[in-house]
Amino acid sequence: MDYEKEMFLYPKTCFVCHESNLDLLRNCKCGVSLCKIHENDFRHQQLCKHLSLAFQLSMMESPPDLNGLIKFKPETAFPSSMQEFLDSFFQFKKRNEDLHKLMLSNLHTRPLTFVYAVMKLNLIDSFMVIHVIGATGMEVATYANWMPVFFLLKRLQNLKIVFIGPKIFSESYSLDSFFHDFPSCLKMEEATLQVECHALRYEQYCRSDLFVQPNIILGYNLNLHESELGMSDCTWKDTILMLEELEVPFALTAGSEDRARKDHERLCKLLGKSVDYFSLDKNPFGGFIPERDFETEELLYSNQHVIIYDGFYENFDGKKESSESDFVDCHIN
Repeated sequence: MDYEKEMFLYPKTCFVCHESNLDLLRNCKCGVSLCKIHENDFRHQQLCKHLSLAFQLSMMESPPDLNGLIKFKPETAFPSSMQEFLDSFFQFKKRNEDLHKLMLSNLHTRPLTFVYAVMKLNLIDSFMVIHVIGATGMEVATYANWMPVFFLLKRLQNLKIVFIGPKIFSESYSLDSFFHDFPSCLKMEEATLQVECHALRYEQYCRSDLFVQPNIILGYNLNLHESELGMSDCTWKDTILMLEELEVPFALTAGSEDRARKDHERLCKLLGKSVDYFSLDKNPFGGFIPERDFETEELLYSNQHVIIYDGFYENFDGKKESSESDFVDCHIN
């Protein structure tokens, strides 16, 4: 359980010096402890507001009601950031606008990161298959939030998402009727979204009769490097070698730039060679909800950075430019 993990990841010690004598500690409203010497620590003061938000959101018993927020506006320009996307696709009530934007950013960061990756790779077709490796139950449960990709990618008509991971349930969904719940648009009436879930390791799935060739493979916040910290057994080697065998573009996200670079180093070790990435950038479509980072004791954000590989080549120098024509020109009534 998450609260059990937190007992070990965030022990009750001073945020600065890790003093563990409870008589010398006081609790801050943000959820961290400070000793008497460091109760006015400048680094803590800088982070306190964000840590408080992370703490409050983690203590919410149930998520806020987001129904009725979808009010598509007739925007034609592709959003350059998560903030622009939220302002274009949703109409908020002032009372809960900030909270709703936080929640929606984390719900839509995965599909928008997919759009960002395929745009950079110029990898868009009318029918696409995506593999999401190391998938979580949350990712599967929020599959409906992939709907906006049909508005954002001009050529895309049919999308199949295959979630693969040992901790999910095996299911199949066909969501072509799902779109009737949204404001009318010819683009949506023609779109089809299919979802498959397979409770397997990725290499097992690829060797099975269930396998469907993907256009791109996605790994969200996999934290590959944590296997070196003794956090868990390393089960990624066979998966990474399978990615090399498939020779399909791979996008890997992380909660911070430091974590992204550590994941890249770990991926190279698992491959047994040093490889170049196509790009490593701050993701303009990362989530807004702050989370405590046990490695730095500061903050991370879902999908904050993204590494894109166009094959695991030792000396890959190619560059691909995105094109404005790949984005939708769809007026919503």
